[in-house]
Amino acid sequence: MRPKKKLLEALRGLVLSPPQGTAYRLTSVQYMTSPLATTGALKTGGRYNKKGQFAALYLADTPATALAEEQMLKLTDHRLIGVKGPPKVLVSIDYHLQTVLDLNDLRVQAALGTDLEELRAEWVLKQQRGQHIPTQDLGEAVYELGSVEALWVPSARLAGASSLVVFPD
Repeated sequence: MRPKKKLLEALRGLVLSPPQGTAYRLTSVQYMTSPLATTGALKTGGRYNKKGQFAALYLADTPATALAEEQMLKLTDHRLIGVKGPPKVLVSIDYHLQTVLDLNDLRVQAALGTDLEELRAEWVLKQQRGQHIPTQDLGEAVYELGSVEALWVPSARLAGASSLVVFPD
């Protein structure tokens, strides 16, 4: 990944798309009355947002992706299996955004100096150890740019699937 200053320069030259559609989110039963809350990601951080810096809403392109991202569905021996866990509620969310950057696009990855491996890399342990997380730098650069509402990103848990990271501010 390019350094933050170079990321900002590269981001200014990228074409943004105005998508709309339906995305999915899995939420704990206790939070089902506020499924769009970003408190958790703000408090603990996420793949594309640093802890305590800014809010991000993590959504999925399909119900299966939402289940996989929450580690309630895993791919083993080329088949999906369910994983036992606490009760969750699957919410579908219709969205209409103006400016979204698609990190699944290989041209965008090249412009930003990143690749699929880096975008899908484990980040939780690194954060716990206080290590550098390139995707959080990217999220911060996009957020600071102010003209991008969301990122389409490759799912870290389900190959070929995507997540939508919305910056609600």
